[in-house]
Amino acid sequence: MLMAGVPVVARLEACFEDNGEGCSSCGVDECGVPCDLGWEVFDGQCGPWLRGLSVFAGADGFKGPLDRGRNGNFGLNEGLNLARPLGDPWNCGYQIGANFVQSDFSGASVVTADNNQYHLFAPMRKQYFATAGIFQRAQGRGFQWGAAYDFLHDIYFQNANLQQLRSYSSFVFDDVWEIGYYGAYGISTDKDRVVVGGRLDPTDMFALFIHRNFENGGDGRIWAGATGNGDGLLGADLWVPLGKGFALENRINYMIPKQGQGIDAITRESWGLIIQLVWYPGQNAKCQQQNIYRPLFNVADNSLFMVDRLGH
Repeated sequence: MLMAGVPVVARLEACFEDNGEGCSSCGVDECGVPCDLGWEVFDGQCGPWLRGLSVFAGADGFKGPLDRGRNGNFGLNEGLNLARPLGDPWNCGYQIGANFVQSDFSGASVVTADNNQYHLFAPMRKQYFATAGIFQRAQGRGFQWGAAYDFLHDIYFQNANLQQLRSYSSFVFDDVWEIGYYGAYGISTDKDRVVVGGRLDPTDMFALFIHRNFENGGDGRIWAGATGNGDGLLGADLWVPLGKGFALENRINYMIPKQGQGIDAITRESWGLIIQLVWYPGQNAKCQQQNIYRPLFNVADNSLFMVDRLGH
């Protein structure tokens, strides 16, 4: 997106440097909307002190090997993600965020390892995700990349702490198309705790994706790949601005067990589904597509941080 022949990011940076007054000195926000209309924080118009912050909340559903094919997890999630320029000559950015998930409001039912019976172990399942990363987005056309660290604290019938790294590398062809590689790699195993006949381990994921920006705003991505254990992966995400400072974000990721069908496949099947509203305080949601410092990674959740259960 160009305005008066100057890229939006360069225009804003020059504007802020002039007198430190942000949008008020330019008269318009990054999409050319006058700054003196409405309540700035909620209508998505001008908010340099909030630039790069997004707040999200929605519905969360997931299933994994820890559920032994007997329990599905439905709940709510809420969190935030902050991205800012790193300040280097290559226009890199950094991001940090957190996501909180509450599910199984009626209790969680799984099968014990010793007597194969149902027992309620927890009145509610809670999860805490944290993500931190660095990235470099392409400006118009070219390569872009990023690396992120994720932490998960899972409070189920037993507590677990797991960690993974994620990588993102792609080539942006134009304002519409992008292809690339996305990966997740476990760097810790909760080997000190044996849970339901096994131990917990982050699922290594390797996927190729195609990403498309839509003409009237929003974007979508589809991917396919495999896990480190030879399972298949299929997934997609969709981001649609709703006007002013809000957008709708959906994401699904499905791990296809290599066992095909049957009890072994049922107990290993994994999937994650996210439907959430994203709020960009003091910013225009549609303009996020022109912001090279917007987060490259979503904060980790059950579609992006899958967990496997390994045997003794």
